[in-house]
Amino acid sequence: MDRPWAAVQDALKECARVSTWARSPQELIDDVDWVQVLSCQLAALNLELLREVDAQGIPARLGAANTTAWIRDRYRLSAHTASQQVRLAAALDPRIPETAAALVDGSINVEQAQLIAKAVPTLPGQYQADGEKFLIDQCAHLGPRESGWLAERLLDQIAPEVAEQRAAERLARSEERAYADRCFNLTDLHGDARVRFSGWLDRESAAVVRAAIDPLCAPRSNPNGAGPRDSDARDWDARGSGLRSPNPRTADPRDSGPCDSGPHDSGPRDSDPRTPGQRRADALVEVCRLALACRDLPDNAEQQPRRNNYH
Repeated sequence: MDRPWAAVQDALKECARVSTWARSPQELIDDVDWVQVLSCQLAALNLELLREVDAQGIPARLGAANTTAWIRDRYRLSAHTASQQVRLAAALDPRIPETAAALVDGSINVEQAQLIAKAVPTLPGQYQADGEKFLIDQCAHLGPRESGWLAERLLDQIAPEVAEQRAAERLARSEERAYADRCFNLTDLHGDARVRFSGWLDRESAAVVRAAIDPLCAPRSNPNGAGPRDSDARDWDARGSGLRSPNPRTADPRDSGPCDSGPHDSGPRDSDPRTPGQRRADALVEVCRLALACRDLPDNAEQQPRRNNYH
């Protein structure tokens, strides 16, 4: 063993022989402070050595798949811990040298160094040095949660105008993707009277659908006790919502306004037997019936749908 390492080991053994129970509270606090600093400094040295081991390709020469696998097996570490050490060792010196120096000084710990190593590369190149310095300064005062929050919003702190522009670009891409991914499917289920409804809408289109069905989604009174599967349920829904001629097959083309709506039913609503999901489904169907009853609907060669009675 080289003499520097032997001297360090001897010094640690000497420290371990101190009777902690005989130390005053302030002495114990000072001892813990020293141990925390020394642990950070030893971690920095360990990472520097790992980086050199990896650079020289020593694990490969010893038959290991990579440096992570080598330290995992040699020092009986978990794969996650070994991978974290190797990634941090690779990032510290070339990309975030100030963080490496702060870890050597013991002014930041390994967890904080990992946070900085993850956050700084996400910044544009011209802002990385400022971002690194900002996080190092904040780590002296903030805990992991607060530091993590700052790291996630690092560009907002360093270059707010650039962050705002990036946010606008992300929003535009998100809206374009949402519109491009829109779809609507009605799938007949074999041997079942139900049809599966599925799909995606962008937020603007969803707002249009909500605005159309919301007026018809409120609970309504049902004085005749008709359920949604009864033959006159649709007429009851139409009366309750104030819609005129909801059935396109019975709509009178001479009506002045097939899409007009009258006053909303103001009767008691606690007798509506439908669940919220059923009310939304009924409202969507009623809106479609209204559209079919409108004279301005584009012509279409398809026959208008008819309701099948399964019971």
